[in-house]
Amino acid sequence: MKQLCVKIADGWVLTSIENMLKAGIMENGSITYSDLGTPQGGVLSPLLANLVGDIMDKEFEAAGYKFVRYADDFIILTKTEEELQPALELVKEVVEKKLEMKLSPNKTELTNFRRGFKFLGYKFTGRYKRISDKSLGKIKDKIRSHTKRSQGVNLKAVIEKLNPLIVGNVNYFRFADAVGIFIKLYQWIRMRLRCFKFSRKWRSDNKRFKNQRFDKLGLKSYVDEFKRRRVLV
Repeated sequence: MKQLCVKIADGWVLTSIENMLKAGIMENGSITYSDLGTPQGGVLSPLLANLVGDIMDKEFEAAGYKFVRYADDFIILTKTEEELQPALELVKEVVEKKLEMKLSPNKTELTNFRRGFKFLGYKFTGRYKRISDKSLGKIKDKIRSHTKRSQGVNLKAVIEKLNPLIVGNVNYFRFADAVGIFIKLYQWIRMRLRCFKFSRKWRSDNKRFKNQRFDKLGLKSYVDEFKRRRVLV
């Protein structure tokens, strides 16, 4: 709220924001209150997160560091290994002392491009940008949820649910070196759809329901979508 007062002079706006922060969260019909933080998914959270992030940005920039930040996820780059520890100490000073927040111990590390690091769902190693294992697991979980055999819908309806997911995945990871992963994902989706169609998993179903039939039903190809969007980058 102190930081907002620096940027906003309208008392009505400030009071409204403070009331929203104190309003509590309703879950399963009951309201819980908190005097710390902002509600995850709340309309104010992105604004306030960037307000705090702006303070960090200015501190890192003043110290001469190159950095990348998206919301509360950030990377600071140094030219030498010896500069890593001082950079981490600055981060701790800004985040923990000045902002009175905490770094996530599971996500805070000193590394280099050879060992690699994860950022926004990507895994950076050397010159390569891949889809991280965690992100790939989330993609597969969503595909599983759309291809459960117990659904009371037909195959075309399942494909219509999958297509926006496929396009969304490719749009987000179009900067990755992901042709191989997308080929395997597309093969796996076709296997899941055959299992859905015949309520079983038999290899003979590959011949019984050929890939061309998926094309006719309008199933989008991870690889084709990736190549189409990759050209535009």
